[in-house]
Amino acid sequence: MKLCGIVMAVAFALFSSATVQAQNLVPNDSFESYTVCPTGLSQLNLATPWASPSTASPDYYNVCAGSSTNVGVPANDFGSQAPNAGNAYAGFILRPVNEYREYLQIPLTAPLLANVTCDVSFYVSLSDESQWAIDKIGAYLSAGLVGPVATSSPLPYTPQIANPVGTYITDKLGWTLISGTYIATGGEDHLVIGNFVDNASTTPITGLGGFYPGSYYYIDDVAVTCGRCDHLPDGSACTPTVCPDQSDTCRPQEVLEVPGAGLSVTSCDCVNSDECYLVPGHPGIAPRCEGLICPVTFEPCQLTATQNPNGSTTYECCAGTPMEEACCLPNGECMTLPLGQCANQNGSPLGPGSQCSTPEACCFRGGGCQDLDPLCCKAIGGSPEGSGTVCQGLEACCLPDGSCQEMDAQCCDGSGVSLGTGSVCENDANGDGVDDACCSNERANSVVIDVSTGINDGGGFIPINSPDDNWTVSCEPVPVGQLPRPAAVIDGASVGAWATIPGTQWISANFFGPIGEYCYESCFCLAEEFQNASLIFQIHADDSAGSGFPGSVSLNGNLLTVDAGSPPPSFIDPPASFTITDQSLFQPGTNCLQIVVNNGGGAPTGFNLAGQVLADNARCCCQPAPSGLRCESKTCAIDTERCVPIVIEDGPCEPQATVLECDCIDPKQCQLRTGPDGPTCFGTCPALKRCNLRKSDEDGDGIDEFHCSCGSVFAADVADIDRDGDVDLIDHALMQNLFTGPD
Repeated sequence: MKLCGIVMAVAFALFSSATVQAQNLVPNDSFESYTVCPTGLSQLNLATPWASPSTASPDYYNVCAGSSTNVGVPANDFGSQAPNAGNAYAGFILRPVNEYREYLQIPLTAPLLANVTCDVSFYVSLSDESQWAIDKIGAYLSAGLVGPVATSSPLPYTPQIANPVGTYITDKLGWTLISGTYIATGGEDHLVIGNFVDNASTTPITGLGGFYPGSYYYIDDVAVTCGRCDHLPDGSACTPTVCPDQSDTCRPQEVLEVPGAGLSVTSCDCVNSDECYLVPGHPGIAPRCEGLICPVTFEPCQLTATQNPNGSTTYECCAGTPMEEACCLPNGECMTLPLGQCANQNGSPLGPGSQCSTPEACCFRGGGCQDLDPLCCKAIGGSPEGSGTVCQGLEACCLPDGSCQEMDAQCCDGSGVSLGTGSVCENDANGDGVDDACCSNERANSVVIDVSTGINDGGGFIPINSPDDNWTVSCEPVPVGQLPRPAAVIDGASVGAWATIPGTQWISANFFGPIGEYCYESCFCLAEEFQNASLIFQIHADDSAGSGFPGSVSLNGNLLTVDAGSPPPSFIDPPASFTITDQSLFQPGTNCLQIVVNNGGGAPTGFNLAGQVLADNARCCCQPAPSGLRCESKTCAIDTERCVPIVIEDGPCEPQATVLECDCIDPKQCQLRTGPDGPTCFGTCPALKRCNLRKSDEDGDGIDEFHCSCGSVFAADVADIDRDGDVDLIDHALMQNLFTGPD
C-alpha cells in the first residue's frame, strides 16, 4: 500500500498542472465495488452496475471471497491471476466449442458528446486453464441499453474498438492492453465488451494446456475517457469535454496576457454555475470573474493579476492553496487529494481536512485480508482489526459451528480458532458438520452451545407457532399430542404481563394448557475429554420453575439452584439466573437440561430461556452420525479404543437399523454388529461370561432397541434367538461359545 505522504505529493503534482485529466466514464472500472462478496461463478451482477446483456453469465472474482470459494483472487476455478489493479476482476467465456458467448455491459456515468474524441481501453489476461486463445475481442458503445436479449449467442453488433485481427492474446502471466479511439456521434451511454463474431470467424490457437476446451479471459481496468478539460491549442477557449458531473461545464480558470499578442486561455476546469471561472475578455476589456466561490479552495471569487518576469500578466480568479481531504478509493486505499477531487477517482471523501490513517488489517467476509486505512476498510465492506494489526497470511480457521475455512490468521482470531501457520482445512468425512482438521485439534474442540429458546441453529428467530427442535416436551398434565415432541414457539409479546429476555422467544407445550406440570428438555453432547464445562442461563417461566417454588430446573437429573441474589423463575423481570460450573454435574456424551414448569394459575403457560454451554476440548463427541447409520469418526481419548454403536433400533418393518447410542470401547470388547440378519453381538467377555444380545422397548414406540452386555453363559434371555434356524431351537451363538469360544 502507498504511504499517504507519497500519495499526497503525487496528487498535488497532478492537480496543480495546467490541465484537468479526462474523467473515466466507466463506474466501478476495476470491479472493486460490490454488494456482497462473491461465493461462486455467474455472479458478475454483484459488482454493480456491471451486468450481462444476454442470458449468458460472466463471473466476478474478488480477494474478499477467500480461498475456500472458487472465485477468489488470485486463485480460482480458471487459474491464478493477480489483478491488474486493486483486489478484483471479472471473467468471461469468449470462444467455447459451441456458439455460447459471454458479454459485460456497463452504463456510462454520462452520455458522450457529438464529435468528441474518446479513448476506450481495457486489460485482459488468458486464464491458466484455457486451452485456446483468440484475437476477436472488442468493445461496443451504444445509445441505450443492449438487451437483455433472450439468447447466449453472439450479439449482432460491430464493436468500434477491437483488438487487431491476427494479434492473438496468449499471455497467461500478465495483462494485455486493448485500446482505441472513437469519435462519438452523441448519446452513447452504454459499453459492451466481448466477442461479437461467430465460431466460423473466430479461429483459435489451440493446445495451450489447461482443462477448459475454449477461451476464457479475465478482464480489469476498463476506461472510457473523452477529451479533457483543457484549453484549445490556440488559447481561444476550453475544449468540449464531458465533465464528471453532467451539470458542470469546462470553463477558463487562468488567462495569460502577452503584450502585443493579446489574451489566451492557459488553464480550464469543470465548474458548476455557482463556482468561480474566468471570462477571458478581449482587447480593451480586461478579464473578469464570474461565480461565487472557488471550487477547490472554497475561498471567495476574486480576480488576481500576477506580473511575470517576461512582461506577461497571468489572470486568475482562484489563486489560493487548495484545501485537502482523505479519499477512500474503490480498492480501499487511502489518498490525500485537493478538496472536491475525490469524486474524479470514483472515491469516497472523508471530509475537509481529514487525514489518511496508518494502515491496519482489514478483514472481509470471505476470510481475505488487506492492510488498509480503517475508515476506508469500512467503506468497502471490511472490518478493521485495530491499530497495529497486520495481515498475516492464510491458514485453517475452525469456526464456532465446527466448519473450517482457510482465512487470514488475523481475521480468524476474531471469529474462530486458528490451527497455525501452514495449516489447511481437511473435510467432513462423517457428515457431522465438524471438519476433521478441527476435530483433531484440541484448541478448536472448544464449544459454545446455545440453548436459548425460540432460536434456530443459525442464531435467528424461529417463526411463531413453529417447533423449536432444540427443546422437547416430555410431560404435560393433559396430553394434546404424542410425547416426546418439540415445544412450539409462542408470541410472548401478546401476553402483557410476560417479560422476554432480549434475543430469545417464549416456547410452550400448550400455550393455553390447563393447570399442572409441563416438562421440557434440551440435550447437548460433550466429548469424553471435555474440560472446564459451564452452563450459564437466565429464565422466565409461567408460573414457576423450582428454586423453592413448584416445578424444577435440573441438569442430568441434578436439581439446580439459582445464583445468590437472583429471584426464582417467574414471568416478570428480572429473570432468574443460573451459573453452573460444578464439573461433577456434567458428563461425557449426552447431557440434558430439564425444566419443569408449574402452571398454577391456568392459561397461558410457557417459559423463556437465554443461555449457553461452554467447554474446552469438548467437540466431536462419540455419538451417532446425523444419518443414524453409524457412529461419527471420533478419535477417542484412549488410542486403542474406537467409537462404535452400543444401542441400535431395528424393527421388522424398518428398512435399516438406526444407531441410537455410541461409545468409545476396546475393539475386542463385547459390542454390537449389524448385518442382513439383524443385530448380533461379538467380542470378548471375562471368564464364564458371554457377549449377550439384549432387547427392549424402553421408549414404548413398538420398535425394539438392542444392546450387548457380558452376562451368564446360561442366561435365559439369550436362548431365544435361533440364528442358524435349526429345528431344536438351540441358539447357534451359545453353542459356539460353549464348544469353540467366542468369535
